Amino acid sequence: MVLSIINKLDLIYPRPLYATPFLTFAQHPIYPQEDLDVLTSKHADCPVVDRCAKDLGDESVIVEIYHFRTLTQEGDCIEVCIIKLEKAFGNVQALKLGSIRHMEMADVMA
Repeated sequence: MVLSIINKLDLIYPRPLYATPFLTFAQHPIYPQEDLDVLTSKHADCPVVDRCAKDLGDESVIVEIYHFRTLTQEGDCIEVCIIKLEKAFGNVQALKLGSIRHMEMADVMA
């Protein structure tokens, strides 16, 4: 489905256009992290945010806040796992390097 055609010409096209999507984030605001932190479940104002969302009476707002919180928690868990894996990988690489040095000293590589 073509939502709009980005073209400044006044031509009428006799056949369908093969459109490619034009994606941009220029029209969307960029929020500071401090503003997004208010929506997390760890923030001190979490009950206030929940009450305000409930007072709006829009279920989609409540669902989106819940979805944002769930994804934030998942992202935090993944970040912790990545840090642990990076440390484990560093340890394995250090042991591997030590093993290579021992083999060099034993003249195994010759």
